[in-house]
Amino acid sequence: MRIAVMSDIHGNIEAFEEVLRDIDDSYIDRIINLGDSIGYGPDPEKVLTLIKNRDILDILGNHEQAALDKTLRHYFKSDARKSLEQTMRFLTPSLLTYLSELPEFRLFNMALFVHGCPPASCDTYLNYLSNRGIKNIFKSYNNTIAFAGHTHKLMLISYNGEAVSFHELNDLPVKLEGNIRYIVNVGSVGQPRDGDSRAGYVIWDTILNSLEAKRIPYDIKSTADKIIQRGFQQKDADRLF
Repeated sequence: MRIAVMSDIHGNIEAFEEVLRDIDDSYIDRIINLGDSIGYGPDPEKVLTLIKNRDILDILGNHEQAALDKTLRHYFKSDARKSLEQTMRFLTPSLLTYLSELPEFRLFNMALFVHGCPPASCDTYLNYLSNRGIKNIFKSYNNTIAFAGHTHKLMLISYNGEAVSFHELNDLPVKLEGNIRYIVNVGSVGQPRDGDSRAGYVIWDTILNSLEAKRIPYDIKSTADKIIQRGFQQKDADRLF
């Protein structure tokens, strides 16, 4: 089975549509989205509607959590909170109902899928944890492979039962070893923060037991212009480039 795993679309319909075009050309059997489909970007309603229409397995992100629970917005930085408040103007009652029904994690094909950090955190950043902290994360669940988003960065972490190691993810397939456990941080479709502005996602081939990171160009300027037109912050546009 070939599974496309993505995260952090953040209302960026242009990036999302280009990723879906690439997926449609890549012989993918299932698409899984790890949350934060809204926030920062100008088309949250279009993104959510397309996720629903494409029958993509979806998960709750911290932006979705805060959209449903105002008290959680207190923990957001001021820019993120302003962006989310603008996002709320475009979310219909039916879309809010859809968000309220999303799970905090999913199990699929014996793998764990979560927005922030395994086993079930929406708001823990993997890249802020120490090696000891990551070891403790691995010890908190039993799945051989887990997928997460939230950091907006591609990252592969392995654990052999004693040591934690970090590996590059790029367009060359990475062969996974059968006696090693992994956490795959799948980057961001709508707002990468690792120096590459192209939309990112990951393909997991369960037959070949391999991972491949994909980077997809899209019309960034169109999205940035729309961010301003729809009343979002200039910062939300600038950080796309």
